[in-house]
Amino acid sequence: MAYPNFSKRWLALALSCGACAVTSKLNAQPKLATDIKASEIQAVVEAPTGGTDRQIKVVDAGTHNVAVGVLRRGKTTPGAPVGAINHEQVTEVYYVVSGSGTLLTGGTVDNARPAPGDGEIVKIAVGPSNNAVFREPAQRRMLQAGDMVIIPAGVYHGFTDVTDHIEYVSVRSDPNHVLPAGYISPVIKPAGRTSAAGSMVNPYQMLENWPHLGDIKPGAAIGIVPDGRGGTWLHHRSEPPIIHFDAAGNILKSFGNGMFVQAHGFCEDRDGNFWAGDSGPFNDTPGTAGRGYQLFKFDANGKLLQTLGKAGVSKAGRDTFLGPTACAIAPNGDLIVADGHWPRPSTAQQNGDRLVRLSKTGEFIAEYGHMGTGPGEFMGPHGLAFDSRGRLFVADRSNNRIQIFDQDMRFVDEWRHFGRPSGIAILKDDALIVADSESSQRIAGPPEAPEGGGSAVRNPGWKNGIRIGSATDGSLKYFVPDTRPEGLAADELGNIFAGLTAGCQTSRSGGCLQKFVLTQR
Repeated sequence: MAYPNFSKRWLALALSCGACAVTSKLNAQPKLATDIKASEIQAVVEAPTGGTDRQIKVVDAGTHNVAVGVLRRGKTTPGAPVGAINHEQVTEVYYVVSGSGTLLTGGTVDNARPAPGDGEIVKIAVGPSNNAVFREPAQRRMLQAGDMVIIPAGVYHGFTDVTDHIEYVSVRSDPNHVLPAGYISPVIKPAGRTSAAGSMVNPYQMLENWPHLGDIKPGAAIGIVPDGRGGTWLHHRSEPPIIHFDAAGNILKSFGNGMFVQAHGFCEDRDGNFWAGDSGPFNDTPGTAGRGYQLFKFDANGKLLQTLGKAGVSKAGRDTFLGPTACAIAPNGDLIVADGHWPRPSTAQQNGDRLVRLSKTGEFIAEYGHMGTGPGEFMGPHGLAFDSRGRLFVADRSNNRIQIFDQDMRFVDEWRHFGRPSGIAILKDDALIVADSESSQRIAGPPEAPEGGGSAVRNPGWKNGIRIGSATDGSLKYFVPDTRPEGLAADELGNIFAGLTAGCQTSRSGGCLQKFVLTQR
């Protein structure tokens, strides 16, 4: 969407008058006007960095700050609960640029709780806020291109009935100066401009003919757990399904023969045991009836310690899985499981995508989210990782985004500039490493997917590869091209392990598992 010239004039007027229509504290000497060009707005909209709510500038207008941002929301799920948010001290004016949707405001809400104070949206865009779910809104209004609406501070609001998208400029009046005056989006600050993937540095080199499989047939390398000594454990779609390689790529140990339909999900707990997932088949495969959709716990010698889920049953339940795709160990030792893969068989539950929390001994504790495109909803969650603050990063692959949650599983933010994430890893210094295997590829998906159902080109225009940046601020630093990994892991020695699920026969590694070493810093 190209922003017309009138955007520049309209925003300059709003900033110079200090959003006079929405605040009464306007008795200071007028300031000079601040200009925001249409090209600057366009640059923020199109930048690879940022989430749904992208602040452009925050200006000190004397008795108050005025902020300008642009927001784009994707289509909503019919019948799903509608999320609500209010901003305690900031009044907003929306101007709809494209798309349409129904804005709910006021009324009654359920499950109200403070928005995480350390989130970028709260710190930069909206100030102290509260999240909730609408029970009965006081007002419903359809908004479309050219419409404006004023939302006073403290009023809950949220969108529904968005059939494709709605994009709007927001001017925010901040009488208590809770927003950072002088803020300018890094996208339009020359020193902060983010390089495109094609021009980012690649300081990594892939090792050729690593590892050494011998007589073992290469299989899709989906689960990877580095051993911290330059080697790694691998969970792949071949026999034996679990292998330990040393730093030189030699096999140290293997086990698990005959147990898996579709290897998916692999993590190591604090006791040195391994949890290995079986997501079941991706399509209708009669030969796999009565198998799959389980999670197995092994000790390091391959002894089976525990089995979770019911073989052959794809269902989102307390004792069943839809199809486990990833797992990670929470700061308190709990096991978090990503549940739900696309594509999936017609006999599998077609919704229910979620995260599951289990105790370290495998007891069900809680589930989070459901199938959908909104905050806290999932569509084929495919990777999990925790940062140094205990925040959970979810590779919500079929929604083309990373979702971030605090330790109480409250939504913090979503990032779309790391591509269509298949795998995700975070190091101790919060280096964020993300694998993109499906962008610009034709992949089957559900009707609710951003690109529609059936076989469609997903996340078009983005390159496959590995993006490396920061979990702290979302910045991008490196891009590793010429690889399409789903499996992903990294160690503190500077190694990245990437797992291919296609194209293994042409990989210079000699198979599906690739090891990248850092050649420069």
